[in-house]
Amino acid sequence: MIINFFKQIQVLLDFIFFSKNKKTIIFYSEGPSCWPHLSGLVTNLLKNNSIFIGYVSSSLIDPGLNLKKKNFKSFYVKTGYLLNWLFENLDVK
Repeated sequence: MIINFFKQIQVLLDFIFFSKNKKTIIFYSEGPSCWPHLSGLVTNLLKNNSIFIGYVSSSLIDPGLNLKKKNFKSFYVKTGYLLNWLFENLDVK
């Protein structure tokens, strides 16, 4: 359990450094049922190489976590206090 906590802290740190980009759009997904609604929008936004997309999901089986693009990065943050902290401290332009 303590190892999972530190893994989640590392993910949050990675997210914070990624989201500091001036042209970043962040999407949040509760799970795989959100991806069909977000995939078209994410795909079209990724055509603009000057925009970076961050995708946060609370489910390890979310298909959005598997997308690999140079200006796209996905993050798994399980629900709970770390996700709440992320939302409270989210600072994107």
